[in-house]
Amino acid sequence: MRDHPGSNDKSFDPTRIGLDHVAFLVPSRAELEAWHNSLAAAGVVCSAIEASPRGFHLNLKDPDDIAVELFVSEPT
Repeated sequence: MRDHPGSNDKSFDPTRIGLDHVAFLVPSRAELEAWHNSLAAAGVVCSAIEASPRGFHLNLKDPDDIAVELFVSEPT
């Protein structure tokens, strides 16, 4: 769970309590790297591939500013 200071219950705001992000599982690190290359080639702003104890993540935002995560479960 993540808290965002200054949350309110008005129209959509990515910092409002509720949906934090949408995550999609990718089958392999190679496919995650392919997604990163494709997104970057298309001019989509995204993070570098980041390692965590549970796997690797690639983060971006959709046109409505909703955070999207592509994730591969390969513990580091």
